[in-house]
Amino acid sequence: MARSLPVPVPTDRPRSSQGRFTASTDTAERDAEAARLRTRGMTYAQIADHLSFADHSGARDAAKRGLAAVRSEGVEEAKDIALTRLDMEYQVALHVLEANHYVVTEKGLVFFGTQPLVDHAPVLAAIQTMLRIEDQRAKLLGLYAPTKSQVSVFTQDQIDAEIAQLEREIAEREARPGARHAGESAPATGAAGT
Repeated sequence: MARSLPVPVPTDRPRSSQGRFTASTDTAERDAEAARLRTRGMTYAQIADHLSFADHSGARDAAKRGLAAVRSEGVEEAKDIALTRLDMEYQVALHVLEANHYVVTEKGLVFFGTQPLVDHAPVLAAIQTMLRIEDQRAKLLGLYAPTKSQVSVFTQDQIDAEIAQLEREIAEREARPGARHAGESAPATGAAGT
C-alpha cells in the first residue's frame, strides 16, 4: 500500500474578522487528504496524528469538509454533463425543426398540384421535444420558483368548538318568537278569506 506524504500544517492560516479560520488552498488540500484517509478506513484519531491536527475533532471536521467538497464537485460535474447532453439533444431537435418535411406514402412523395405536400408532424414533434428539453434544463438550473401553498390544520378541540357555536346559533334562532322550523311554509298573504 502506497503511503501518502503528510500534508504540511498551515501555520499562517487566514482568519475571518470573527477570528475563525477561512478556507485556503492549503486547508482545502488538507481537508481532501483527511477525507481520502477517512475513506481508506483510518480513524479520526489516526488522521489527526498523520496530519498533525490538535485532536480527533479537527480531523473529523476536515474530513467532513473534504467529503462535502467532493460531493459538491461531483454534483456540479454531473450537472454539467447533463446540460451538455441536453444541448446536443436540443441541436438535433432544432435540425429537425428547420428541415423540410414532405408527406410520403408507399407510392412515393405526395404532391399538391405541382408542389410536394408539406408534413408538419415532424416540426410539431420537434417543438414538443425542445420544450421538454428546456423544461429539463430549467429544472437542473433551479429556475422554477418554488410554489407556495397554504395548509390549514384544525385540532379536534377547534372543530368541537365550531360545532358547539353553530348549535348555539341554531338554538337561538329557534327560540325567537315567530321562528319557523324547516319545512313550514309561510302563510299566504292577500289570499281570499284572510
